[in-house]
Amino acid sequence: MQLVRQVLTDAPPMIPVPTELQHRRVEVIFRPLPEKAEESRPIATASAVIDQIRDLVAGCEPVELGEFQLDLTGFKFDREEANAR
Repeated sequence: MQLVRQVLTDAPPMIPVPTELQHRRVEVIFRPLPEKAEESRPIATASAVIDQIRDLVAGCEPVELGEFQLDLTGFKFDREEANAR
């Protein structure tokens, strides 16, 4: 299925339906966009996300969970081990 996404800077009172979508069941969503163009944020790489998780976990204290204890202070992420599961 091919999706058509269009941003209109000045929406007209009537919007034409693309030929390939005419006479088909379609979903139309109208969503107002902010007046100012949003600045694009860089997409985080997997290694950056893993580093953020490590930073968050490094500051965690062990948590008592009834008879269990969750201790992430020595947490290490092994990519090969995670991919094997």
